[in-house]
Amino acid sequence: MPDLQPGTAPVPASQLFHWFRDLGIAAVLVGLVGFIYAPTATYSFVNFDDNLHVYDNPDVTAGVTPATMAWSFGIHGPSQWHPLSWFSHQVDCELFGLWAGGHHLVNVVLHALATLLLFAACRRLACGVWCCAWVAAAFAVHPLNVESVAWISERRNVLTAIFWMLTLLAYLPWCRTRRPGAYMVVLAMHALALMSKPLAVTLPCTLLLLDWWPLQRSGVEIGVGERRSWRQLFVEKLPLFGLSAISSWLCIECQRAVGTIADLQSISMAMRLTNAVGAYGWYLFKLAAPSELCVFYPHPIMVDPHPWPGLLLSASLSGVALLVISAYVWFQRKRSPWLLVGWLWYLGTLVPMIGIMQVGQQQQADRYAYIPLIGIFLGLGREAQRLAERSHAWKILLVLLGLTSIGGWTWVGRQQVEVWANTKTLFRHAQEVDEFNPLACNNLALALQDEKNFLDAARHLRKAIEIKPDYGMAHHNLGIVLQELNQPEAALDEFRIAIIVNPRDVNSQLRLGTALSRMGNIEEGIKHLRLAHQIQPQAWQTCHDLGVALAATGQHEEAVKFMEQAHRLQPANAITLAELIPLLRKLNRGEEAQKLFDDAVARNPRFRESVKDANSNDAGQGR
Repeated sequence: MPDLQPGTAPVPASQLFHWFRDLGIAAVLVGLVGFIYAPTATYSFVNFDDNLHVYDNPDVTAGVTPATMAWSFGIHGPSQWHPLSWFSHQVDCELFGLWAGGHHLVNVVLHALATLLLFAACRRLACGVWCCAWVAAAFAVHPLNVESVAWISERRNVLTAIFWMLTLLAYLPWCRTRRPGAYMVVLAMHALALMSKPLAVTLPCTLLLLDWWPLQRSGVEIGVGERRSWRQLFVEKLPLFGLSAISSWLCIECQRAVGTIADLQSISMAMRLTNAVGAYGWYLFKLAAPSELCVFYPHPIMVDPHPWPGLLLSASLSGVALLVISAYVWFQRKRSPWLLVGWLWYLGTLVPMIGIMQVGQQQQADRYAYIPLIGIFLGLGREAQRLAERSHAWKILLVLLGLTSIGGWTWVGRQQVEVWANTKTLFRHAQEVDEFNPLACNNLALALQDEKNFLDAARHLRKAIEIKPDYGMAHHNLGIVLQELNQPEAALDEFRIAIIVNPRDVNSQLRLGTALSRMGNIEEGIKHLRLAHQIQPQAWQTCHDLGVALAATGQHEEAVKFMEQAHRLQPANAITLAELIPLLRKLNRGEEAQKLFDDAVARNPRFRESVKDANSNDAGQGR
């Protein structure tokens, strides 16, 4: 509330009421987010992407440094080009280290901020206050959005939503003033949205929808003798489309770098389009009845040798629903233009995630609906506002429906959040939803393996392989578990199968090569270790393991070459130094060995105990 200066007119009571009302609504929205997501403060990381994006990623766990910030902007895996999201994880590691609760709470705060910004944006889009409150509350609590908030790796979704709303809020004043500075703010907010996650590529199209309603900028006079055609509205957004095109290219290059884009041989375009139609209907169904949600829905081709009957059935039902809804909102476009805008918002913003360019092996994902469903909420909320203006009875009915929907979604959302407590709860729930979910079996086994429960881990991995016999990752993980269960020959078989499935599986090549070397078949082991090094020549593990195997055969010169490369990749790694220093002494390179030894002891005095040969030589020299 502004301070009143002498001679200043008092703020009207109605304006004061509106301020306090909006403030109260904002408090309720934050309270809803807190009620649903507060338990995540006690949750842990999960072994599905959190390892790659946070706790096992040295470029993130190192925090904010010039080197890690430069890395954030690079074209690399494990997923898309989203430097701002990488930076936010690095900041979290600076603040909280690897306390998962801190990372979770940042997601919750960001989701609350996105909710408040959505409320503010709706207030400026010709919507009544209670319509805006319902739209924002639905976004805040809907169970489909739980994955985006409770999953630390999906920080990119909530960050994108924040800058998406800020772009809308910056676009509205630009439409009024047409000042270049205002347009630069729009460009900056859109760029930040794209740097959070490339799904913001469709944001310029959403602005075109808003030009029609509620801004009514198309075909109407906006200045003295000035009118805007659709062509002009499109041209003025070319810089925004240019940013989207650059982001799309960077995203594709990142995903090519890690091989996550499925080719047309594995999933045909006909199957992709059929699945896309079915997915549109699936999200609408889950909007109304958000039950049996889980972290991963396997693509039918992953688990079903005959996927077409199921795909055609879901696509047919969904296609009919899409046609009926499309026809209805089109014929209602003059009386209720918001229905068409909301519907096209939903259809358009889902395009990058609908599976036409298939990334990964999921059929659909809850997180993909995070921004698209805003269009549905907006259309329904604004239509409810129109109906409520017809009569008092309509108003009472719609208030009850609105409160019931928010209450029901809040209850289900809170239960869905509990699923994300840890890896075991997450993937046990996924198995309950679909017992034929190979990824759920695999990742649950990894959690059991971390607990040294190798028998149960092996059981779940065999279940995953039974569902999907060519599941290379499950074969690899089963090989590791069998090694722990002292079944080395069976473990070798699993590593070999994993390599047959994917010859470029560097981890299986490494495991197989190392296991063969330790079992006495050193020549064959070295062959696989060389293959692993060819696949990832700049990986510490491939250089180190190959050097160890070569040293065991007496090939000391070549072994030192790979050990030195491993040392350059990880200079502080004591494991490599403990192998490299004795090798250098055997080759009469004592001065180099001594320097490495002294540097290592200076960094860590306990290193002296870990290098027996170097330590004894050192003692013999009177040190």
